[in-house]
Amino acid sequence: GINGNQLLNQGTLHLAAVAGANPDGDYTVAHTGAPTLAASSRILIDVNARPNAPTQWGRYGTSAALTLAGTLQINFGALTPVSGDRWKVVQFPARTGTFSSVLFANVPAGFIPSVTYTATAVEVVLTAGTSMTYAAWTAAQSFPVPADALPTADPDKDGLDNLTEAALGLNPRSAGSAAAGTPGFVTTGSEQFLTLQFTRPGGVQRITDITYHGERSTTLTDWTETGTVLEIGPVDAQGMETITVRDTTPFTAGARSLLRLRFTTP
Repeated sequence: GINGNQLLNQGTLHLAAVAGANPDGDYTVAHTGAPTLAASSRILIDVNARPNAPTQWGRYGTSAALTLAGTLQINFGALTPVSGDRWKVVQFPARTGTFSSVLFANVPAGFIPSVTYTATAVEVVLTAGTSMTYAAWTAAQSFPVPADALPTADPDKDGLDNLTEAALGLNPRSAGSAAAGTPGFVTTGSEQFLTLQFTRPGGVQRITDITYHGERSTTLTDWTETGTVLEIGPVDAQGMETITVRDTTPFTAGARSLLRLRFTTP
């Protein structure tokens, strides 16, 4: 374990979760103190395997009460989940508060992530999405002209095609919808990373066969997904969630980096 004086209460703690033998007893970090996480703290956990049991082993544990704050980020690896897969990522005998922000990166296609707080743990759950497909969404719009239903069509003449409107939860029959992302930066440690943020339908409202691609370029002509990560925020009271394209290369003065969000569907 790590005693209470060796683990800072702010900064970034990056842990990797891989398959282990004991679903409840293995820890990447076992903290023997009673830490109070700061608002600037960030715990990143890489989930690279399905749980060995209904609840996965803890990745960060404390032997005394834990005060939660800051950001929890779950980075999913190349795993093939089953609906209901659950990972116990933080464990404690008691807690105060919740994480201020929860982000998910590289969420497996067709699945909806969520975080559950229990009396002794923070758990991440993956649930299969609804049966809503892009074709079903198109049929529900009742376009008067068949050509207006094509993914590339723009029946309301607002500059956004139907696929974009579906992906971002906009109205394809009402001009004036806005799809411009909000640019910004996120700070991790002493480094800043360029971001581009959108909102989209979350939870049961999300269309499960639309794939979201974060891309970057330095020329506006050659785009690649390499060097980006997609981070997904929690669903809000209106059923929307944030989707953030983040550059993985730290931003430096004079550097050129352009981000965009692209959509595809079968």
